[in-house]
Amino acid sequence: MVVQQLPNELLEQILIYSDLQTIARFRRVSKRFNQVVAASITVQYKLELEIDCLEDAPSQAMAVGDRLLTLEKYRASWTRRSLPFTKKRVLLRNIDHINASCSGEYCAFLNAQRHLEVHRKSPAGTQTPEGALWSITDLRIPTGIERIHAFWIDHKENLLAILVWRDNDGCIVYLRDWVSGDDHPQANFPILRLSRPGAIPNGAHSEKELLYVRLVRPLRKTTCMIFNWKSGDRLLSISSATCMSLYQLSTRYLLIAHDTRTAPFTLSIIDFDATKTNKDRTVNILRVKKVCQLTFPEKRGNFCASITNIIDWRPQRTLQEQSIPFSPRDGIIIISAEYTDVGRISEYPTCLVSCSTLLNLIELARENGRDVLAWEEWGPPNTRLWNMVVGFTGHLGFFGMRGFVFHNRVDQLQGWSQTFLDISLYDFGKIGVRKHREDMAAGLADPRVYMSESSRYGGIVIFKDRNLTTRLPARVMYLTLPI
Repeated sequence: MVVQQLPNELLEQILIYSDLQTIARFRRVSKRFNQVVAASITVQYKLELEIDCLEDAPSQAMAVGDRLLTLEKYRASWTRRSLPFTKKRVLLRNIDHINASCSGEYCAFLNAQRHLEVHRKSPAGTQTPEGALWSITDLRIPTGIERIHAFWIDHKENLLAILVWRDNDGCIVYLRDWVSGDDHPQANFPILRLSRPGAIPNGAHSEKELLYVRLVRPLRKTTCMIFNWKSGDRLLSISSATCMSLYQLSTRYLLIAHDTRTAPFTLSIIDFDATKTNKDRTVNILRVKKVCQLTFPEKRGNFCASITNIIDWRPQRTLQEQSIPFSPRDGIIIISAEYTDVGRISEYPTCLVSCSTLLNLIELARENGRDVLAWEEWGPPNTRLWNMVVGFTGHLGFFGMRGFVFHNRVDQLQGWSQTFLDISLYDFGKIGVRKHREDMAAGLADPRVYMSESSRYGGIVIFKDRNLTTRLPARVMYLTLPI
């Protein structure tokens, strides 16, 4: 076997560089790495193919050292969020990667001395920015990368928010005008103290008047605190012991994608107005009550991934499908999950949901007296949330069984200097077909059941068989190109 031909040091490097749960498929690893494999959560099908080369046979076209460099290159191109069990040293490593945040004609970034400076963008055709308008030394807070966790700009509000982590004071947010560096004139409380010592910051961002700050508390518990940064009021505190992603659908509704301990991941939608009657305004998403459960129809016949129109909130009613899922002006939410069938194969379904569909579903639930709506999305019990990409405005196209998505983004690590094109390739049925054929060859599948690849999108046949777990498209490739 190949694993016996590799030194332990090299095998350990492969585990470190890949950092994938899909490496659990590499079943012949040394037992002392099982804990590392079990703790990995990031999934990438492209890298699974690299692992296959080591599992099945050594590649003749690429040396082992070159494969390791390839794995490192793919991993460096990802954008990840720190998860609840992330250790402090990993958080500090991620902090060190925060270089710039740009919006409008201004940019904030850390200089060589790790001091925060605010600049105007460089004129067209030049490579260096203009002189600093002001720096963090003008603020009344300590300097140094170990103190600054994150900062971000909201150009519509002329807001520069700085998240500081103090050992003695916990997490503090400073709200400043990015042009002058003074306290923001619209903030009643320009200094917000968010937590007591012991909580580690795990990211922050703002949406209009709302400020979201993620904290990691002891016992691997993640908390997201939501503030109105203009009034200084705390609106909501959401706690979870598992992976969690947030997206503000509207000024009233908040979408939460999270895991549960006993079921596949759930989409929960919280009404801000419903929290006004709660004195402490705290919701634990693992104990949400007043839930309206929605499920997909039976997994049989033609099933076009998650592209459906909800025409009734009651689960016993049929859901209507359509071939053109989203209009160009409708926002798309991309939710990725992972599922590992122990001893067999890993699958990585992706849910593509339009914002208007969710908002319509919320209104239907409100008509039936529901305050919080939870949507059981897909997958067997081993399905877990990976991440959620929101605010998507790119292009979605299909070619046979393959779907592709691409959109432009500005690289936050390089600031204003580079724009990238992100391309994702989705497989709408090939994994399920391949697995069914493997079951047929092994004599495990019903010979009366036939499953074939279709030449057109929408003709995917999915059966209600526990061995056929592919229900949604899987992201098989992710590519970032500078433009």
